Amino acid sequence: MKYLLIFIALPLMFIGCESDEDNFNWSTYKPGFVGTISGPGEVAAHGIADYPYTYEVSFYRGGSTFDWTITTYSGEGDVVVETEKVIEAEGKIAHVVFPQRSSLDSALITVVETTANGVAGDPQTKMVYLNPFCPYDMAPFAGDYTGTAEDVHASVVSMETTDNLNELKVSGLAEFVPRDWGENWVEGDGSCVIEFGCGDNILIKPQWIGDTDYPDSYGITGSGSVDVANKVITLNYEVFYGWDGSSGAAASGPVTTVLTMQ
Repeated sequence: MKYLLIFIALPLMFIGCESDEDNFNWSTYKPGFVGTISGPGEVAAHGIADYPYTYEVSFYRGGSTFDWTITTYSGEGDVVVETEKVIEAEGKIAHVVFPQRSSLDSALITVVETTANGVAGDPQTKMVYLNPFCPYDMAPFAGDYTGTAEDVHASVVSMETTDNLNELKVSGLAEFVPRDWGENWVEGDGSCVIEFGCGDNILIKPQWIGDTDYPDSYGITGSGSVDVANKVITLNYEVFYGWDGSSGAAASGPVTTVLTMQ
């Protein structure tokens, strides 16, 4: 008998669920979001790569439409300098290409969901900081250089282009490690990446350059400038041992060298 009661009860449970669904007034339901729009909060405004931005709704709703807008502001306050539309949207992912800028600007990304019944949710927003980008043709800077700090770097410092914009891979800036300290690179080779920026500035972001058989770990950080016409690069940098990903003890520096293409 108890088995019969179980089978009778199950259909009643499903009937109850269907009844709740039927009684829900979807025409007045206001869509809600979970969290915020996700995606990079700081980008290089070079006008080439697209950056993906995604969002999450509280639960799946078929038939909704989504209106994305992007408003950019100058770095001198909340002055609108232009209004842009998302170039492409795929479901819950919007792909955005920020036009090239040579000044520090910001962009406010906004998305509004409207249900199939025409009810719009509250706008969801995300502020993105647009770092200045000035394009450089890096190919002419690939080659060998002589410098003015040969007690630290190699007698010939080599540079080659990478797959990234405004970037060079530089070999030989920490030549003192194998040459004078007698340590051999076992991971990495002592090379680093430098980036060209607006105003003919150069940045050496803090980065790991290799591990030696001492054993020890090395990193580098610095800045500089470039004379584009004469292919002369001035660098100010420090090399660190005991590198932990962001800091270490100074192994050499600060070093200033003027590198001239051979």
